[in-house]
Amino acid sequence: MGRADGDFSGAEMAICLIRSWRRNGGAVMAVKSIVRLFFLFVAFLPLIGCATPAQNMAAAPDLEKAVRAETPPPDGKARVVFLAGGVSTFGLGSDMKNAANFLINGQSAGGINKGEMLVVELAPGSYDFGWDVSMNGDSGVKVVPLHRDLKAEEILYLKGNYDSRYGGAFGIVGVLVDPPRAELAVCEGDCLTKIKDLKVVVAQK
Repeated sequence: MGRADGDFSGAEMAICLIRSWRRNGGAVMAVKSIVRLFFLFVAFLPLIGCATPAQNMAAAPDLEKAVRAETPPPDGKARVVFLAGGVSTFGLGSDMKNAANFLINGQSAGGINKGEMLVVELAPGSYDFGWDVSMNGDSGVKVVPLHRDLKAEEILYLKGNYDSRYGGAFGIVGVLVDPPRAELAVCEGDCLTKIKDLKVVVAQK
């Protein structure tokens, strides 16, 4: 009955409660619905409260062309492409629609908004990548780093996934015990099909 992306309006909550009341014929199920919606709200509060738009700029035409053609980066560099992944709670999933802050070695390397992918070109070497739902690093979400050793001319596609963890089932207590996580996964296979529809952006200078 709840929407997995946490985008609830007052009207939608009211409709959910009315439907629950009619189907189950009592206030008990309606109260349970209120509790479940509250837990969902708590689990997705970081997404709702930290949705400040990312500041970036469109990639230069030559770079955009190279990204879409999957042409290796020049000068012996490696290319990292960051895009939104999914949101999960209660075993349900949906696409990530919020702004996301891409991190390299714990520092912001740019951000994306809905429908965008961020391109960063780096020298070969070892890096810890991550992402956060806040542009200011104060979301309270646990950032789970992904370590990678980049090679020259390598192209790495990463997607950011948001997992509500126990917050999706146990509300505030769950959030305190096991906070929501911002995780990264390598984007490959079917995941790459969405790239053609995304705007190519780079960090704002």
